[in-house]
Amino acid sequence: MRIREAAAVVLTDGDHAGRVYELDGEAFTQAELAEAVAAATGQDIAHHDVSLADFRQTMLQAGLPTPLVAMLVGAEAAIAAGALDTTSTDLADLLGRRPTTLRDALTATAS
Repeated sequence: MRIREAAAVVLTDGDHAGRVYELDGEAFTQAELAEAVAAATGQDIAHHDVSLADFRQTMLQAGLPTPLVAMLVGAEAAIAAGALDTTSTDLADLLGRRPTTLRDALTATAS
């Protein structure tokens, strides 16, 4: 929803031609996601970290092609190293408010 709101602002308000926006929200880990889903639903949600080596081995055992596995493991390693981390305030700036948090979105969805 918040991305649609930002898109509407860009399309209807001011001069945005040629601008590039980083539309992100709060960063969270898979463990934090599991915790937030558990809090919103009242369910026990387990999260288990998987090493890149185990991730790779599981995908190979499942029959995924080696080049695809290499790409996916590389992407996971880059993400873990912060490749997708950003400190952009573009989304909040376009919305004119702080974006909805993960917990708030999950709570609203679960109720």
